[in-house]
Order: sequence, then C-alpha cells, then structure tokens
Amino acid sequence: SVQLRLATSSDTISEGNETFTLTATPVSGSTTAVATGTATINDASAAPAFSIDDVTVNEAAGTATFTVTRTGGTTQTSTVDYATAGDTATTTDDFTATSGKLTFNPGVSSMTLTVPVGIINDATFERSEQFFVNLTNATNATISDNQGIGTIKDDGTGFVPPGTTLDNDTPVLSIGNISVNEGAPAVFTVSISNASTSAVVFKPTLNSGAGTTGALLGTDTAAAGTLEFNSGTVAAPVWTTVTGNVTIPAGATSVQLRLATRYNCVWPPPAIPSPKATRLSRSPPPRSPAPA
Repeated sequence: SVQLRLATSSDTISEGNETFTLTATPVSGSTTAVATGTATINDASAAPAFSIDDVTVNEAAGTATFTVTRTGGTTQTSTVDYATAGDTATTTDDFTATSGKLTFNPGVSSMTLTVPVGIINDATFERSEQFFVNLTNATNATISDNQGIGTIKDDGTGFVPPGTTLDNDTPVLSIGNISVNEGAPAVFTVSISNASTSAVVFKPTLNSGAGTTGALLGTDTAAAGTLEFNSGTVAAPVWTTVTGNVTIPAGATSVQLRLATRYNCVWPPPAIPSPKATRLSRSPPPRSPAPA
C-alpha cells in the first residue's frame, strides 16, 4: 500500500459535511480496474441556530420588540417562523396577536430583527402578565431558544419609548367623609381609584376624635370591635363583623364599613329653676282728712 494526502481548509462558514474522491487509474504492474476512494470532510464550524430574547415593557409602550438572532456561519438562506401565544396576558385584553416569517440571507453569520407586538392600554390595574413569541420551522438552521417571554407591567415600571409616560394603574385607597345624626350608624365607603383584576386588601383602624369636639370610641360610638363591613351590595347589604383585614374583590371599586353611634342626650332636659319672686313692699295710700 501507499498513502496519499491532501490538505483541507478550515473556515468559519457552516457548510455541513463535504466529500471529495480520489481515483487511481492503473498505468503498469496492475490488472485491476480503476479504483476510487471517498474522503469526508467533517465541518468544524457551529451549525447556525436561532434564538429569541425576553422583554419587559410598560403597558403604555405600545409595542414590545423582540430580537431574533442567528449564530453560526452559513452559506445558505435560513428562515424561521414566529407566532405569539397568550399566557396570563391574552389577545382579548392585553396584546395583539401577530405571526410571520423571518429570513436571514446567505453569508450573514448573525443578525437581529424585531417582532412588533401591539399592547392594549386600559385603565384597569393588572399585575405583571406574560405572553410568548414562539419560533418554529427553521430551515437550514436549528433553534437553540424557541420561546421569547414578553412581560407587561402596569405599575409604573418597564420599558417605554422616549417621550412616553409610564402607565401606573396601581389602585389608590380613599375614604369619603360622612355626617350622621347621633344614634344613626356611621357608614364609610372605602374606594379605590380604579378597578383591579386582583383583590385589594386593607386593614381598617378606628381612632377617637381629637379635641373637645372629638367623638370617643365606645362612648359616643359602639365599641371598635363591632365595626362591620358590607359583604353584599349597597341595595342588599350583608353586614359582617370585621375580624382583621377587609377585601375589595377583583373588579369592584369600593366596600362599605359601618359603626353604630350612641344617642347620649338626656331628654327631656332638666328643669331650669325659676327665679324667686321678690315681694315688693307698698305703703298704704294716705288717708283723707276727717270731716270737720
């Protein structure tokens, strides 16, 4: 036997395994037919692969931009399909569904493209919600990360384009002032500034008033431990004693609390003593003189 060798070239372009042949044609001393051998060059370059990143945006951002990257060299056109999918965020209330195909031209080892996703901005507070952008059906490449996670924030955080105001729909608690007649129940309404998709929980605390006009809990009112909340509706109230925190259910914007007041006046009022009468002394009228 005899060995023959030929150098191969190494590059950074992903080409897959390649082959070539060596043919030996008899000249003398052999009666065999032409012999052929095949050599396979194993590609040492990384195969191209697609990946997509995760993004976090504020509800006021308008769009969420994902970056799809192809790594590894290639001499061929590569494509990949993308499509959004809902999770805790839905196409009904939170984002606009979108899909399509991304094309990477030959000779490009990596590039980025953006996938715009429309965000629906509303006045209802929503905790962080997620949706997905999925990559499928890659040609002339593999997929190393097939899912981008989009997070929509509604609490004043997350990305917005320059010049855009962050949206913050976090509910703000408020309590309206009231005026009631003595002996009537004091009914407070605790409200939140806007609806929420999750419950709002708060702890109510009663305090006596200050100064000479301040009402004393337990004296001018019932005991603080008798505070009640309305678990029904305004039209059909169901009063339940407060034992800790009070909840404004998801979708609701207020809850009522009430405490009885006491009628402390004494009626009829005590009699006011009449002033003592002063007897005036009167001198008798002068007598007429006796007739002569």
